[in-house]
Amino acid sequence: MGRDPDDWFSELDDDDPAQRPAVAESDAPPTDDWTESGEAGEPPIAAEWSTTTKIAVVAVILVALLIVGLLVGGVFDSGSSPTTPPTTEQAPTTHPTTTQATTTQATTAAKNVPVPSSQLAFGDRGSDVSELQRALAAAGYSVGAVDGIYGPKTKAAVQELQADANLTQDGIAGPKTLAALEAKLNP
Repeated sequence: MGRDPDDWFSELDDDDPAQRPAVAESDAPPTDDWTESGEAGEPPIAAEWSTTTKIAVVAVILVALLIVGLLVGGVFDSGSSPTTPPTTEQAPTTHPTTTQATTTQATTAAKNVPVPSSQLAFGDRGSDVSELQRALAAAGYSVGAVDGIYGPKTKAAVQELQADANLTQDGIAGPKTLAALEAKLNP
């Protein structure tokens, strides 16, 4: 009785040649079958990728490149200072001469402006930055619009204050800089 080729569960004795099915030359798989190797020692030939697979691979590569670009650009950094701060030109500052009445009014108004208590640096945002910007403006430093964003103009104003107070001009509103601003507002 012959072996049924569709019966996958029947057991064959590999050592018994009589149980092995005979394979005719014409029944042999074609040479371009992806599971066979072309020449001796060559790896098997892979099937051609479909268009959908190619598009998916290209999309994954593009997304990976986009993420790497965003990482390099610093998009995912927290509120810390960027590795290379933007360059800004600082215009020479001139302090206009004021009359005694104007100085008294400015001093009275400046005493009512609070100075933030926490350290602030380029790139920070929020109400503490707005408070710093108002205090710098009250002390006579140009910060542009009070917008709560520690940008180039706020950094330049802090550096100007630091220069006036003989501090390191790093543009970071740390404890010494904030104390100098407090002293300038409340002499």
